[in-house]
Amino acid sequence: MADAGALLTESLNETVMLPPRQFTTTRKATLLVVEGRTDLSRYELTGTSVVVGSDAHATVKLRGWFAPRVAAQLNRHPDGYTIQPVPGQKELRVNGRSLEISVVLKDGDIIDVAGVKLSFYMHALPQTTVLNRL
Repeated sequence: MADAGALLTESLNETVMLPPRQFTTTRKATLLVVEGRTDLSRYELTGTSVVVGSDAHATVKLRGWFAPRVAAQLNRHPDGYTIQPVPGQKELRVNGRSLEISVVLKDGDIIDVAGVKLSFYMHALPQTTVLNRL
């Protein structure tokens, strides 16, 4: 039977190969309030679904007497976020064009909903991951 001390010494002298690191990016979305009344001036979008409205569960909280409970909805998808109007609510515009269906938002798009203008931005955030090759 081998001595435990000898085994420990042998393992310390071995070369250990670490898996290579791979740099990837994730995209983080932000809404900046350009004009209008909301509870914040900047919103970091982290969820799969973002609601714009005065409802207690809305991510972007509209303020004012006539603010709709739900004015628009943003949904995360592989390429970023889409925005869609809510039936029966006030007009939703992106870059001055009225929306009737869901569209993919692009960096710098201006969203106009219920008297509030929001600017949409996507930022790439670097992350390091270790590849497992075992």
